[in-house]
Amino acid sequence: MAAGLALLGSVLVGSAASTVGFVQAARSADQAELALQRSEAVNAFLEDMLRAADPVSGDGPETTVRVLLDAASEEVDGGAFSEDPLVAAEVRRSIGASYMHLGLFEPASRHFTLAQAALDTTPGARARDRITVRQELGQLSRRTGDLAGAESYLRDALTLADSAGLASDGGEGELLTNGLRNDLGLALRDMDRLDEASLILEQLAASERRLLPPDDLDLATTLNNLALVKRAPGDQDGAISLFEETLEALRAALGPSHLY
Repeated sequence: MAAGLALLGSVLVGSAASTVGFVQAARSADQAELALQRSEAVNAFLEDMLRAADPVSGDGPETTVRVLLDAASEEVDGGAFSEDPLVAAEVRRSIGASYMHLGLFEPASRHFTLAQAALDTTPGARARDRITVRQELGQLSRRTGDLAGAESYLRDALTLADSAGLASDGGEGELLTNGLRNDLGLALRDMDRLDEASLILEQLAASERRLLPPDDLDLATTLNNLALVKRAPGDQDGAISLFEETLEALRAALGPSHLY
């Protein structure tokens, strides 16, 4: 009887584990399908927006990027994606990024802020999207001179990345986290908090040395930034070593006579 119960228990445990694994796989597949549908919806909207600039079938050659962005903003504000707030958030992020790169910071801030609110309150939002919108708000704050705001957004994003297991996953999550480290390090440097900036950039450099090839330009940029931070308070030896490593990476990537 004991042997029979033990066997039955193992069968039930195995069945439960298989069921859990099947449910998890099904959920992953559903999430992937949902993410694909949302991506396709965003792409379709952006394609329609850009088609307005077609000189033949669109609104004419005088259409500017600002005009397209304003029109897209009106559509989203009018409820174009009211049935799926996560699609609306992704579109707002794209619009906000375009506004930011044009130097139109006020509308960029509005779209980023609305996207963040939607991502933070809508079930099913991915951690990576919540992290990315905070990074964009941090970049925007730094561009407008709000360094304290930039630090707040970026540290919040780093906390999310760490809690989601992305900060040291050895893949895309860690690369995303490295972008946050880079932005935070530069913001701290701008605030003359050089010891903190050096610590963040050293973490970034250690990760990129592990993840990237030695001739990668992102790694070279990080090493150069860290060298500048080391040099400012007088660590000349540390700076020289990093500048030499930067030069080696640039020569390997670009050749010995490139402008860089």
